[in-house]
Amino acid sequence: MSDRQARGLAAENWLIGRLANRRVQLRHHRYGCRLGEIDLVLEDPDHIVMVEVRYRSSLTAAIQSIDWHKRRRLKACAYVWLANNPTDKVIRFDTVGISGTPPNWRLRWIPHAFEMDD
Repeated sequence: MSDRQARGLAAENWLIGRLANRRVQLRHHRYGCRLGEIDLVLEDPDHIVMVEVRYRSSLTAAIQSIDWHKRRRLKACAYVWLANNPTDKVIRFDTVGISGTPPNWRLRWIPHAFEMDD
């Protein structure tokens, strides 16, 4: 695992620790299929939330790094997840940018960052 991958995984794990405050259930961490990976699959009372987490030196850089190509791969992987986990809940894609260093992490959570049909 590269240093960058290790920092990204540490940021994901830190975020998972903060989920108790958001009234969501973690369904999967790093759900992978041949088409890609979804960092977090969460469930709240109304939604299945597919979350892409990005760690970068700045919050802006983290959020901007989730380009159309990455969104396309996330959606393709989400279709596979849904085929294996049928649900009537609305699917939502959120992005989370994380920057800083532990214990002074900073985050920006963007709900409804994009839609399945974008």
